[in-house]
Amino acid sequence: MMPVHFGTRERLLFGVYTPAAEPRKRRAVLLLNPWGFEALRAHRSLKHLGDLLARAGMDVFRFDYYGTGDSFGEATEVTLSGCVEDAEWALDEVLRLASVNKASVIGLRFGGLVAARLAGRRPRQVNQLVLWDSVPSGPDYLAELGIADEEASGEPLQRQGFELSAAFLGELADAHLAGLPGTRARVLLAGSGAVPEPEALGLQARQVETVAVEAPRCWEEERDFGAGAVPYELSKGIAAWVT
Repeated sequence: MMPVHFGTRERLLFGVYTPAAEPRKRRAVLLLNPWGFEALRAHRSLKHLGDLLARAGMDVFRFDYYGTGDSFGEATEVTLSGCVEDAEWALDEVLRLASVNKASVIGLRFGGLVAARLAGRRPRQVNQLVLWDSVPSGPDYLAELGIADEEASGEPLQRQGFELSAAFLGELADAHLAGLPGTRARVLLAGSGAVPEPEALGLQARQVETVAVEAPRCWEEERDFGAGAVPYELSKGIAAWVT
C-alpha cells in the first residue's frame, strides 16, 4: 500500500493506493467511504474488499473526503458537492497511478450517493458502479439520522459526534439517486440483507444487477475500531462482479 496526498493546496486530501498483484488486469477501482460514524465502523470492510480486488489484479484507491479522516479540513466544511468534487480528484488520481482510462467505482452508504453523482459527471471514465447499501436519497438518510425536514433547513446539527453544516443538510435534503448515474455504466446493487428494486430507486443505467447476503449492516464493525468481522461472502460477490 502507498499513502498519497492529492487534490489542491487549498483542498489537500489523503488516500491509499494499493497496486494490483500480478498478473495485472490493467483496471482500476475507486472506493468511496460512508460519512461520519459509519465511516469508522466500515473501515476494515472496505480495506478487506480493496485487498481482495488488488489480489485479483486490479489497482485500488481509497481516500478520505475533505474534512474527514486524515484529509485536511474541518468537519464543518463537509458537503455533498464537496465530496463529489473530492471523488473526481480521486478518480483522476487512480487513473493516473494505474495508467488506465476507466475505473469501477464502489460506494458504501453515503458513498453510494457520491458514487452515483460521480458516474453521472464522468461517464467516459466510470464504466462500472457498485452501490453497496447505498443511501437511497438524502431525505431518507436524514430520517435515519433522526433529523426532521424542518431541521434540515436550519442550523448545523450534530449526530453521533459528527457535525452536519447547514450547507450539508440543505444539499442532502435535495439529494436523490433517481435519474443517476446515466446510461453508460453497468450497476451492481449490493445489499447487506434486502436489496431495493432498481425501479424504486429511479436508477438510469443500461444494466442493473444485484447481489446480497442475509446479514444486515454486515460491513459494520460491532466492536472498537480495528476489531470485529468483515463481510467475506458479500465482498467476494462484489469482487467477482467487478473483476
